[in-house]
Amino acid sequence: MTRSREVSKGATRVEFVYTATAGQTSFSGNDANSNSLAYTAGQIDVFLNGVRLAAADYTATNGTAVVLGVGAEASDTLNINAFGTFSVADVLVDRLEFDYTATAGQTTFTGSDNDSQTMAYTAGR
Repeated sequence: MTRSREVSKGATRVEFVYTATAGQTSFSGNDANSNSLAYTAGQIDVFLNGVRLAAADYTATNGTAVVLGVGAEASDTLNINAFGTFSVADVLVDRLEFDYTATAGQTTFTGSDNDSQTMAYTAGR
């Protein structure tokens, strides 16, 4: 059976995890895993205790700090998912699958597959 599907590549996500102190609004620097907060403005998701915050609930414009509109409670967990930049051309790649029935020891496949699809490719792609 010949199948075509899209395969994503090139996208990155880094998660930063902070434990808040009472009334804390600003989160920056190293997180609980010693990762230094860095992001591209407009390319983050922020979660407080597992609940995704609306963009209006925080400010994140300088790439190194996230400031909550309302102070967190002591021991609250703030997760920041920072997404890397990438080219749309790099995101989706077409991939075809071909279905051949091999005989014992066969190592080369040519011609049409079981669905009468002919394999063709461009070298270097």
